[in-house]
Amino acid sequence: MARIFFVLFIVLFSVRAYSDEVNYCELIWEPVSVDVTNVKQLSDTNYQLTLKTSSSMRLLDLATDMKTFMIYHVSGYAGYWTSFLEDKTKFNANYDFNIKNFAGNNTPNTTYGYSISKVTWDSGCVGSWAQKGYIMDWGESTSITVNLTFSEKLPPGSYSFAGTTLPLTILFEERKGEYSGSQTMLVNNMKKKGNSTYITNSPSFTVSAAFCTYSDVDINFGEFSTNQAKSGVNVSTNILLNCQDKPNSVTLKLLNINRLNSDVSAPLPVSCNAKNGVNNCKLYFTASKSQLNIGSQFFTKDNVTFNIPLYATYQSDDPVAGTFSDSAILEISVQ
Repeated sequence: MARIFFVLFIVLFSVRAYSDEVNYCELIWEPVSVDVTNVKQLSDTNYQLTLKTSSSMRLLDLATDMKTFMIYHVSGYAGYWTSFLEDKTKFNANYDFNIKNFAGNNTPNTTYGYSISKVTWDSGCVGSWAQKGYIMDWGESTSITVNLTFSEKLPPGSYSFAGTTLPLTILFEERKGEYSGSQTMLVNNMKKKGNSTYITNSPSFTVSAAFCTYSDVDINFGEFSTNQAKSGVNVSTNILLNCQDKPNSVTLKLLNINRLNSDVSAPLPVSCNAKNGVNNCKLYFTASKSQLNIGSQFFTKDNVTFNIPLYATYQSDDPVAGTFSDSAILEISVQ
């Protein structure tokens, strides 16, 4: 009896199919975190921040007609899209700022392309792992600058943008092929992010305290006669005042000079040829003022020097012959 044997061969093989058809794969990513790597002060209230995106990217959205087992040769575009709001943003609880420029864009509430380039892909869309929320380490990041203006000059101290939420959005688009809904998809995801980016890390930056130095002040009346003393002797000198780091204001005040005809309970020591509690000397700035205010409009540079005239008058109806000296206090307040 003849026997017939059936042999079944199971051949396993993989197929790598290539497609030249017009296919598409639209991917929208966001950086997992954003840091500030540099803070540059441009003026009293203007700063430029350098933002650095993390190399890890999160998949926000995707649309494709590509099959996961096929290899596609498609051309398209890839790059960052940005937007920002010009609304006031709180900083360190007590201060606020507005963004004026982000990634080269001066217009708020607009979607602006940054570092967009044409790319050709020789691979598929994504693997079977792809789903919204998937995080992939790209191994690279990008840096983008943002310019902002504070409502007022920050007081002296040390500051950091870590923990600050900036009113801006950074997304990355991979547009493989031509997808008719790519623009709508991008805009919708920009809206979902809501111009809100949390700054994870930031270097500290210091706002220096303004300060002023001044020259020693010495007033010498020289020698004068009794008649000159009765009619009054006037001399003057200059206070050399140097201020740095643009103070908001500087006030010079002369103290202990208002003892003329003062009512004292005990005799004063001999000062400025005083007699019976009467002080014969007066110190004053221009227009007989004992106080001089210098406003911020005079501090347009980081280093400013003033020559401030200081006047002194000696006058006595009953002068006493001899040598005399006295002193006063010059108080300088820097804000």
